[in-house]
Amino acid sequence: MVHSVAQEGSAVPTCDGSKTVADILTAAADLIEPEGAWTQETYGVPAEGGSYSCLCLYGAICEAIRTAEADDRLEDRAFYTVRRLVGENPIGWNDTEGRTQAEVVAALRAAAEKARTAVEGPSVGTQGEARSEPKNTPANGDSQ
Repeated sequence: MVHSVAQEGSAVPTCDGSKTVADILTAAADLIEPEGAWTQETYGVPAEGGSYSCLCLYGAICEAIRTAEADDRLEDRAFYTVRRLVGENPIGWNDTEGRTQAEVVAALRAAAEKARTAVEGPSVGTQGEARSEPKNTPANGDSQ
């Protein structure tokens, strides 16, 4: 059975005002950290009651959002934060042969920490603010 979602707080802006990207990434790491709770090549292995016995990285992010009843728009922000950290599509990265559960959990926790300390852009409904993170610079190595 999937384990409970963490309720840790954060000051990082959110889409819905209650959960942050850092909260979701921490919860996703908590979901797949127990032995046997992580998988590859599939979203997850269904269990009784609509939960999952194990999840991939993406499945863990989605289930953390669903379980916390958080704004679905956090999915894109969480996924993007992980992608920036691992340098490629997180789904393919998760599924790479030889990837370990510990590496995936560590990446989710590192991405959560990065989200806690970074400005994620304007909150929903904010006008006239530009994103504060640089785009397409050699320092961040990312063009998005």
